[in-house]
Amino acid sequence: MAGEPSAYVGQTDAATEASQFLTAASALAAVVGSSSARPVVVLGQPGAGKTAFVTHVAHRLRDRFPDAQLYIEALSDNGQPAAPAEVAARILRSLGMPPDAVPAAFSERAAAVRAHLAARRVLVVVDDVVDEEQVCALLPASGHCAVLISARRRLAMLDGAETVELRPLSPAQGLAFLSSLLGPQRVMAEPAAAEAAVALCGGLPLALRAFASRLTARPHRAMRPLVERLADRSEQLPLLAFGATGMARSIDLSYRLLPDDARRLMRMLAVLPAAAFGSWIAAALLDAPLEDAEEALQRLVDACLVEVTAYGGPAGPRYRLHDLPQAFAADLLRGREALDQEEALLRVLGGWLAIAQEAQRQAFGAADQSPHAWLPRDRRGSVATDALRSGPPYWYAEDRRSLSIALAGAHDGALAAAARDVVEAMRPFPHLHDQGVPDVARAI
Repeated sequence: MAGEPSAYVGQTDAATEASQFLTAASALAAVVGSSSARPVVVLGQPGAGKTAFVTHVAHRLRDRFPDAQLYIEALSDNGQPAAPAEVAARILRSLGMPPDAVPAAFSERAAAVRAHLAARRVLVVVDDVVDEEQVCALLPASGHCAVLISARRRLAMLDGAETVELRPLSPAQGLAFLSSLLGPQRVMAEPAAAEAAVALCGGLPLALRAFASRLTARPHRAMRPLVERLADRSEQLPLLAFGATGMARSIDLSYRLLPDDARRLMRMLAVLPAAAFGSWIAAALLDAPLEDAEEALQRLVDACLVEVTAYGGPAGPRYRLHDLPQAFAADLLRGREALDQEEALLRVLGGWLAIAQEAQRQAFGAADQSPHAWLPRDRRGSVATDALRSGPPYWYAEDRRSLSIALAGAHDGALAAAARDVVEAMRPFPHLHDQGVPDVARAI
């Protein structure tokens, strides 16, 4: 769209989709009579610019909802979800109700919200929603109103909602956005560094803003030295701080809202940087049954911290922890005892050993079942069954990168013994070595 603000490079299609849905629902209500408002829910990984996006869409629609536009924050100052009753109170105060007139009971507050909006054309924007309960009882009964929500997780139980997911900017869109922040001359002067910056920032507007803020404060500095520092995973999040916010805070808000097992899985996934993985690896890392691991994994997907890279197929869905959440998880893992990292690698290698032995059994009718002192626990059978359920042709091809990373991290002690045992268990499959299994002498 001509005249679109530079901050929305790459998001114009999503903005048009959200605007059209909200206005179409309102127009339909005018024709067929009043009906409940159907909300638009905006999703995206931390740093995708959800808050700026819903503010922009609301600005687009200011003439379609002339009675009022309400902006409500669904997180408290401490980063915890505001209770539904508090969200209702914030809406009523935004509508002009004096604080001492706000009803005490949540049911009365919800009824008052609906009564105040019943005959008006109002756009309600609720930012940072974390569950359906915060908003489902507050949706206006009048279809003449509209509700626009930015959410920190998928709201699957919100009836009639349209979901708009913000994707990271493409390389070209990221360069255009960076040019709007730094000026085209500065980007054109160092095109390779600018392209690397977009990639290292994951195409995320918040990360790119933070990166650009460091350069605008130092107009005499070249871009390349900052990009070289940004390539160091341990420096990424400190460099991408932006005022009182920044990528670390944005990711932390989503991380703290996760249940314990999902947080633990996210931390342990840091030992497999940039690797796509199957659900069996999540089960091995958590040392948990597959069903429990898949539930924890789904929580990470719903929070837009993990992406699904492939659906279905012979080996099942494939997942990947997003790059900057990966750096965040690595920082958390480094901040804990070093044994946590070793334990995570041992669990992955234990899963690989079980898979190799099960593949031997399927191919040759028998396998070496001698005990291995380094195994943390013996949950190998269920891991191997899951990884091999689609047949031996897929057991290595799909997860070879995770194996290479795990072997490369096995330097000494129990890890070195684990690496030797895994590679030894793969010797009956010489074609796998031709496909890139590291030589054991180089891997440990």
